[in-house]
Amino acid sequence: MRLWETNDTIADIASQAGYQTQGKFSSAFQSIVKMSPREYRKIQSIASSDFFSKTL
Repeated sequence: MRLWETNDTIADIASQAGYQTQGKFSSAFQSIVKMSPREYRKIQSIASSDFFSKTL
């Protein structure tokens, strides 16, 4: 998912996904994932860093 694979802004990702506004993207995302795109990005970032620190 682009939210944790790139450093693109959420607004850029929303636009690339075809949403007219970041707000509409965030609402749709939250209704599916049950958290905001920002929260998701933060959690995925923490999970990735934990994974890599345990495998090194």
